[in-house]
Amino acid sequence: MSVSTADPSGTVTLDPGATPLAAWRAIYNGADVALAAQSRVAVDAGAATIERIVALGTPVYGVNTGFGKLSMVRIEAADLTKLQRNIVLSHSVGVGEPASIEALTHPRMAPAIERNWIKLHPSCLGTHSPIDAAEQLRGRVNGGALEVLVHPVARQAAHLDVVSDGLSAKFSIPYCVAHTLTHGAPRTADFVRLDGGVVERAAAVSVSLDDSLPQWGTVLKPAGVDPLRLDGPRGAPGQPITEAELAGKVSDLAGDRLDGVLDDPGMPADQVLRVAGLNDG
Repeated sequence: MSVSTADPSGTVTLDPGATPLAAWRAIYNGADVALAAQSRVAVDAGAATIERIVALGTPVYGVNTGFGKLSMVRIEAADLTKLQRNIVLSHSVGVGEPASIEALTHPRMAPAIERNWIKLHPSCLGTHSPIDAAEQLRGRVNGGALEVLVHPVARQAAHLDVVSDGLSAKFSIPYCVAHTLTHGAPRTADFVRLDGGVVERAAAVSVSLDDSLPQWGTVLKPAGVDPLRLDGPRGAPGQPITEAELAGKVSDLAGDRLDGVLDDPGMPADQVLRVAGLNDG
């Protein structure tokens, strides 16, 4: 990584995995950006992989399929460039005045865990409030019909009822609710394959729309038990997860490979990746 310190608009050369915070601040302040020459090898290799996928026509999520509700919809080859451009644009926009570096780094600024969305569960966001509500009802609901009310936006995201594999189960409110009532909130490994007992129990879970709810809120209405309403999932800015829950999420994703590593915020990203077994370079 080389950062020109001659003036605030000097060129920042990005070396993936070794980009310090000072470099991002320089970019924020208007510095020109260049990509390290050695990174082109990885970029070319990634491009070649995508070209092979497109040539074979194999459905791969986000490459030649839609996103969210359209995850099972195949995108025609002629529209793939537009698809990729649109997904980049959709993640590159914001509203309001840009926040200043001083404000973001002020000692009294609330920790990121309290300000940002952190997805607690490894499934579609539309399933999260129903999962959280089902956790609260677990042990009080032994079977029978259960109705889940959600906002149309959440239903658009988590749109599947009948599931065929672990990926589709991540977009299914009935499956995720049934799994939570049966085994507890689903973890990453629980989506490797379908659980037959959960599939059977999910058949008794129905989903209805209620546009008076917050977009990510829910009401669970089990037979014989008082309804339970949540206005949003754990991990939303108004309902931050605890440090223990965050540690549990990291453990679910990486096992014990990151134990203690994230305690050092100054550790270069490439070193963190190597410790996690995600970068052999």
